[in-house]
Amino acid sequence: MNGLYEVFEERIVLFVDILGFSELVARASLPDGGEFAKKIQRSLNVTENMKLYNSDKHQSKRMKLTEEVLRSINVVVFSDSIVVTIETEKEQFESLMKLICSRYLLMLSMGVLIRGGVTIGKISKDKNTPWGPAFNEAYKTEISLAQFPRVVFAKKLVKHMRTNGWLPEFEQLCSRDDDGVYSLTPIKWATEKGIADENVLTPSMALNIKSFLDTEYERIVDNPAVFKKIKWICSKWDKYVDPKKVGEDTEYRTEHGKYDLVDIFTNALDF
Repeated sequence: MNGLYEVFEERIVLFVDILGFSELVARASLPDGGEFAKKIQRSLNVTENMKLYNSDKHQSKRMKLTEEVLRSINVVVFSDSIVVTIETEKEQFESLMKLICSRYLLMLSMGVLIRGGVTIGKISKDKNTPWGPAFNEAYKTEISLAQFPRVVFAKKLVKHMRTNGWLPEFEQLCSRDDDGVYSLTPIKWATEKGIADENVLTPSMALNIKSFLDTEYERIVDNPAVFKKIKWICSKWDKYVDPKKVGEDTEYRTEHGKYDLVDIFTNALDF
């Protein structure tokens, strides 16, 4: 038993995977693939530099991390996968969720989708080579539950949050999806106060995301599995950047999601 505690510690563990990484690498290796190579490098830099978030030019006034959180967080990147661990206190977990939400949106604005699983449990104290039951569970949660470009919570973590009364406090950061799985809600959280230059989601980022989603929606015509993921993120994006909700004059919704039934009816009346 003593040996167990010498090797492991209890932490919140997140496993994140960059979706479509193999395709990005293949396109980057082509003669005209310079932009894709840059995209890969930028996306890896985004994840590897999480501990430098307070000095990041993309930081938001809503996202200042305390020194305690920065000391607690540990990030390991290998190829297209990222493992992030942090202590189990509520403040630490909330900071991790906000950090991942902000990175999710930043990478989405760069045309990169991520998917992940997060749990709580035992993981090795070795910061350079994380391993252990919680690592395995986070990985399996991402593989088996995520399915779409989202970061989902393992059953063990949901139970921990319920027991400690965290779920109601974090309703802007996570919710239960239609399939019963709890996941982070980065777009909902980021658009809570609209889209502004000092926010987590800036106007330029929002326009980049719209452009990326529109392009991918039209480009993917021969891969149903990938198109399903794009359609899913488009629906989430269009739902929360609706001008009636964010109070913006600029249209940030995708082209296929721009007009809902109310819009169509209003336009018909105007005509």
